Amino acid sequence: MNLLINFFTSKEEHRNKEYIFCLSENINNSHIKRIFLFVEKEEDIPKIVSEKIEIVEIENRPVFQDLIRYANEKLAGERCIISNSDIIFDGTLRHLDELELSDYMIALTRWDINKEHTIEYYDKDNKGWTQDAWVFESPIKIEEADFFIGVPGQENRIAYLAHEAGLHVINPAFLIIIKHLHITDYTRDSDSRAEKNRTTGKYLYVKGSGDFTIPDIYEGASCSEQPDGQLQWTREVFKSKKNIGFFVESKDDRLNVLVTGGNGMVGTALKKYLSTKKNENPFYIPDIKFLSSEECDLRHIEKTDKLFQENKPRVVLHLAGRVGGVKANTSYVADFYFENMLINMNVLHSAYKHEVDKLVCMLSTCIYPDRVEYPIKESSLHAGPPHDSNFGYAYAKRMMEVQCRAYRQQYGTNFINVVPNNIFGENDNFDLDDGHVIPSIIRKIYEAKKNNETAYLWGDGSALRQFTYSYDIAKMLFFLTKNYNEVEPINIGCGKEYSIKQTAEAIAEILGYDKEIGWQLDMPSGQPRKPSDLTKLEEMGWSEYTDFRKALENTCKWFVKNYPKIRGVESGKD
Repeated sequence: MNLLINFFTSKEEHRNKEYIFCLSENINNSHIKRIFLFVEKEEDIPKIVSEKIEIVEIENRPVFQDLIRYANEKLAGERCIISNSDIIFDGTLRHLDELELSDYMIALTRWDINKEHTIEYYDKDNKGWTQDAWVFESPIKIEEADFFIGVPGQENRIAYLAHEAGLHVINPAFLIIIKHLHITDYTRDSDSRAEKNRTTGKYLYVKGSGDFTIPDIYEGASCSEQPDGQLQWTREVFKSKKNIGFFVESKDDRLNVLVTGGNGMVGTALKKYLSTKKNENPFYIPDIKFLSSEECDLRHIEKTDKLFQENKPRVVLHLAGRVGGVKANTSYVADFYFENMLINMNVLHSAYKHEVDKLVCMLSTCIYPDRVEYPIKESSLHAGPPHDSNFGYAYAKRMMEVQCRAYRQQYGTNFINVVPNNIFGENDNFDLDDGHVIPSIIRKIYEAKKNNETAYLWGDGSALRQFTYSYDIAKMLFFLTKNYNEVEPINIGCGKEYSIKQTAEAIAEILGYDKEIGWQLDMPSGQPRKPSDLTKLEEMGWSEYTDFRKALENTCKWFVKNYPKIRGVESGKD
């Protein structure tokens, strides 16, 4: 974190000591990497030696735009704070580590240090009228910030300009504490705070909060100077320009997020991720409903419509569907097509009808053409028929992508599609006929060890696959819900390939199976490779993946702990 300060020496000795004390405290803050002091005169340079301090000599007192321009040109891609000289930052800056800051302007209201050395929140009525520090990731496209730091109205003008630049302006002042040291009450270094120096224009008020909630609306005002020199005020209301995300708390009767298929593997991973976020930040209060098929049968339009009408979700993660392995897809191809078509049509139309802000639909790489150039690009989705073994399921999922495009074109909806590669993890389906590769291997090896038998697997194990841990998929869904809004689907998952043999041997070692694995060479090995192209995801900056071995260990541990009360084992069905 870089701290940028317009620093000067006070005419009053005790006030100057306050500036120096604040500077010393910020030097000792481990979250602050460098401190840039913008000084007009040589005598303003503080008598403090620190590797963190860099002096920026200027001819005239800088305006906000000067500091923003410096950050954009010299500190591009870095996190920056613009602040007054009498502000102390503490360890609560760590909370910003969990926030993707590139789309935000954090405008923080101060806590005043009083003579008893306790602190008191300055904006007692929480009107959002005043802030003293601004945090952002450079570069930002703020323009016309040609006013001094410290003049009346500057905090609300910079908030409005940030909002106009497309940034989410928030004030988590009850989470990130900034302390204002001004016990001397000396204010005669300049007349900046005089009302005659008020900056005019549109104001945006940013109320304090205890989390990273983006308000739906902001109160504000327009301040203009009349010919007689008097100021005229007009009340304004500004609508949020937020992307939909999960760091929200419902303020009305609308549900923030609805997850269909909430008890499945990815739904379970989402719950785990939510629990992690809550542990990291006690102010994190998501309002999410995980829907099971028992609660609502999405194949029926009346039930689906009632669900959306009663909950009014802002965001929908659509994970539900009838799924299965090769045998089930082949034997019940018509059922897979019909039921998935019903589910998808009902969910998408209800999302449109009840004005859902964003819908994220989960597809699968198995819907791509059977004959396609590798790695598979999103643009090849409709370039040929899918594999015969699952064409009913595949075409139903393809039609969901078509419906999303059609609704976006006609109604302007923000419906997106994500295409994960091979997912595995806790609460997977371990049915030997309907399950996918990794859960099938885990079960076969575990039961072979349990019965002191040889584990037999299909093929020769040479086929390569991209495997992605369900917990990582959950994190990607959060990320894309906030950051992806394009009409074209986006491939998601881990790009590294592992052979089936390599994967099976790792699972055998984790489960303590010490016999040879029997490879059934008379059975198919599957396609040698079918990697998906993850360029779009990587260009968005995604690179967070759980170590493959660790993900396998977590999954095997869960399987052993819960066996045999597991999907596909206890009932034999998904």
